Amino acid sequence: MIETLRKYIVTYPSDIRSVPSNISPCVQMIYRINESGMLQRVPGYSAPMRSIMGITDDSGLQKCDPDRLCRDIISELSRRNYAGVVLDIKFGMADLDKTEKLCSSLSQRKITYFLPVELAQLSQDAKIIVPSSVSGGGITQLLNMVTEKYPPDRICLELVRSCNDFEMPAYKPDGNPLTKERLDELMSIYSAQGFFSSELGCKYFTYRDDGKVHFVLYDDAQTALFKIQTAQSARLYGVFLLYSEWYDSINQIFGRSKKEFA
Repeated sequence: MIETLRKYIVTYPSDIRSVPSNISPCVQMIYRINESGMLQRVPGYSAPMRSIMGITDDSGLQKCDPDRLCRDIISELSRRNYAGVVLDIKFGMADLDKTEKLCSSLSQRKITYFLPVELAQLSQDAKIIVPSSVSGGGITQLLNMVTEKYPPDRICLELVRSCNDFEMPAYKPDGNPLTKERLDELMSIYSAQGFFSSELGCKYFTYRDDGKVHFVLYDDAQTALFKIQTAQSARLYGVFLLYSEWYDSINQIFGRSKKEFA
């Protein structure tokens, strides 16, 4: 039997107050490991019930005491009733030894925690966050690849909202990024109709400008729902959506009921 897929909206201080009050749970990225290696919270923000504590690292992990940092995290989890913690640690900036010690301490205390896939080798217990964006292949191929390496119940799919313009032949793997406003403008100018690709898990259209053919690949609420269903079918643990990327589609994706978030 397939368990209900967990769905999380990721929020930062700049957009927390814009998130509808009925959207829960959120990953609240309001903590950081500062330059002194201490856990620091952005003042003035409160977390809804069942939220996830989100921590970014400003290279402070290199100066921290992992045991003390773990105690501070656990204290905050208990005090604010968080359901877990996302460690948004950039691989190139990470102190791998201290990150591994922190993970070990969290595992010993049976805390639910999440790591970027680049750091998955540091823990056998962490939930692993895998971005959905792919420069080749498709969403099914991506999930097949990661589920061969890790148990599905450890994997969370981060729904990265694609919106890119590729000039054909394409020499740049990610094309040129488009704003939503520019996407809408192009579709209006060229009377473009978007077609859905189940292989890519995205919509697309083509247009010709100055004799050159362009291929535009983009996401919307429909493609997000498709990826969520694909993650559900693959028995993944959960999905993450960045609020600043998906704010205009939140109600279509999740509806207005808290029951949508399990």
